[in-house]
Amino acid sequence: MKKKLLVLLMVLVLSAILIAATACNDSNGMFVKDDARDYAQVSANVTYAERDSQVTKNEVVLAVSAEYNYYYQLYYQNYGSSYAQSYAQYFIGRIEEEYDDSNESLAKTEAYTLKCLEELYKRAVEKDASVKNVSTAKKAYDADKRVAEIEKILSVVSEEDLIEAVEAYNNFLQTTYFDKYRKNYEEELEKSVATKSTDGVTKVTIRQKPYVLEYEVDTESLDKRGLIVDATYKINGKETVVELDSRDYTVTGFSASSEAKDQEITVTFGDLTDTFTVDIIPKKPTRNAKPTEEEKEVKTEVPVRFEKDLDSKIETARTTDLAEYKLLVEVKRRVFKALEDNHTSCDYWYLYYLKQQVQTCYQNLIGKEAEATVTEEKVVAEYQSRLASQEKALIEGTSKYSEIMGGDDAKMQIVHDVSENYFYVYNLLFKTNEDKKISEPYDAAKATNTWSDAKLEDYFRTLSDTFEVYISNPEYDKDAECEKDSCPCVACENYKGATPGACTAEDCTCVACKNHRFLNKAFAEKYAEKYGVLKGEDESAVYVFPRNENGTINVRDVMRVVQGELGDIDDTEGTLADRQAMLNAFIDWIYQCNDDSGMFTTLEEDKVGYGLSDKNSSYVTEFTALSRALATGGPAADLLKYEVRGTGVGAYGWCYTNYGIHFIMLSGYAYPAEYKKTEENLLASGYYKLPIDAIVDLVAYDATTKEGTLRYYIREDLKSEANEKAVNDFQEAFYQVELEKNVKIEYNKKVYKDILKQYEQ
Repeated sequence: MKKKLLVLLMVLVLSAILIAATACNDSNGMFVKDDARDYAQVSANVTYAERDSQVTKNEVVLAVSAEYNYYYQLYYQNYGSSYAQSYAQYFIGRIEEEYDDSNESLAKTEAYTLKCLEELYKRAVEKDASVKNVSTAKKAYDADKRVAEIEKILSVVSEEDLIEAVEAYNNFLQTTYFDKYRKNYEEELEKSVATKSTDGVTKVTIRQKPYVLEYEVDTESLDKRGLIVDATYKINGKETVVELDSRDYTVTGFSASSEAKDQEITVTFGDLTDTFTVDIIPKKPTRNAKPTEEEKEVKTEVPVRFEKDLDSKIETARTTDLAEYKLLVEVKRRVFKALEDNHTSCDYWYLYYLKQQVQTCYQNLIGKEAEATVTEEKVVAEYQSRLASQEKALIEGTSKYSEIMGGDDAKMQIVHDVSENYFYVYNLLFKTNEDKKISEPYDAAKATNTWSDAKLEDYFRTLSDTFEVYISNPEYDKDAECEKDSCPCVACENYKGATPGACTAEDCTCVACKNHRFLNKAFAEKYAEKYGVLKGEDESAVYVFPRNENGTINVRDVMRVVQGELGDIDDTEGTLADRQAMLNAFIDWIYQCNDDSGMFTTLEEDKVGYGLSDKNSSYVTEFTALSRALATGGPAADLLKYEVRGTGVGAYGWCYTNYGIHFIMLSGYAYPAEYKKTEENLLASGYYKLPIDAIVDLVAYDATTKEGTLRYYIREDLKSEANEKAVNDFQEAFYQVELEKNVKIEYNKKVYKDILKQYEQ
């Protein structure tokens, strides 16, 4: 039953998308046009806890059509048209069963929703007796009254759930209907018949080029904002210049598949043309925003419903932007027409999302209550269970143990020989400009035995002086949205001026300005004291690092600044807080100028770091050797070769590999020195266990919550399992027991008999 419920929920959401896309005219004939009254007929009445609910003919049609479309397209894409047609014949052959199954599934889902609603109602009444005033128990079913009841209950039990329901509803109408029809209408306007005649035209002139004339490789399309084109007419011997509408001319020649200088773009009107040029530049690296530990924003205000918000925007545009006003009015008409054609409405979809949130809200409540049952005894028992299973895997030599040692979850490993010195490092990688392995020339020469190790070292050092480094603007977040109603940045979506385009302001501080992902004047001045900015008479010389003749920042300069900021690590001094501060400073640099995007999920999601041990290391030799030198001291030759500064957490150094230059810092040990080879820790297998409190992710560690410890991670896993089990048990108890005993369902399968007849034909 649980599986049936989950499938049904998926089908309902899918149906909404498919219906909007097909607008009642599916190419496979799954929709039958009829009047709204016919489709509003009730195909099932549901009663639980003295509350009634209904399933309509239209809901059954939506569900069946969605399922058909989904599987038809699936077969078509994966197996071809013949398989898709075979599925269509199979589906039509059992169409009556499909309608009956969907009707019954929808009815049972309505019953489950009523169950969740009743449980939430009980909790709400305990907090606020006025909830009784909106109860729909013992009353004839009314959709508007059900909406009012759910809104009131959610506002008392969990206003956050009410907010989520409205936001989900608004997003559905915006993305599934409004955005689609707005795009269609704008394309219609763009493709509409040209307004200017080509008769008598003698010349076409580009009066103003587009604002954006520089594009990164793989940019999808030309940005034509700002482009102004004039046509010169000569009639009766007199010349007249007329500004052309964008519908009058065509623009061709743009391609960003590869780098290009002065790529010619042609504007054509009639038989006449004019041109301008753009540059296609190398794609700049994308910087991931550094994860923050900010608390989740608590929303306390219920959003305005989509249709009311749209009316407000239309009213505002009426006096401020006539073109936008006309567009919004037309798009609104099309959206509401599409809803009407699908025999639905805004109210229908709003109730749909409220009902979904009723289920989610109650399931979250019982899940959280289950999490509270996870005791310390259960955590220790789980630890012992994991210890036993991992020891068994170790003894048997199974592949699972190897996966644990080298996989992303290595920090959870709890069977160790103390000599293995398991530890973690952070990696700051500088690649070559061409993003290729820097040892390629060496590998080719090595095949002919013409290069020595000394020559390789010289080659690395020489090449490193040509490396370029992009320094990210720490204020830039690729997902940030500008909150200013009228932003002064011309590249911002909220810019209200007449000439938007590429931002050229050196001191621009707009959080959404994509042209300032990297180093700019504002960044340099803000961090001048911290990074020792060189200031000259020429304002353009104000940068965090001195630049080469070609204007690029050299990797060696970056490394010197990083080393200067970190300082040296003394083995005998420095508190835990000092070392944590160094780790955090190093992580800041990783997010500012690191090219190794894979590292962000190597240890765990949104955490930087690699796990290494003396055995089972899959990293290149130099990387592993340096990491071990940081952790254990290592051979004196390695300490000198890799310029190692200190040992233990916070120790750092750098090395060359065939991927580039690695700047590495030790971030923590999985087996602290205080856990010795004692009889207490000795297992029957001859290995030594790692105590439950031994593994600590130093950067993630929180002394209050104990986050970052093995004990914490085990507890979180058990809480997740308890949550899932509580919800599953609740669903199974309802569908397997209570559904048969306490729910009354009356089916009226005759309401879709006319549709079945049409399929038979």
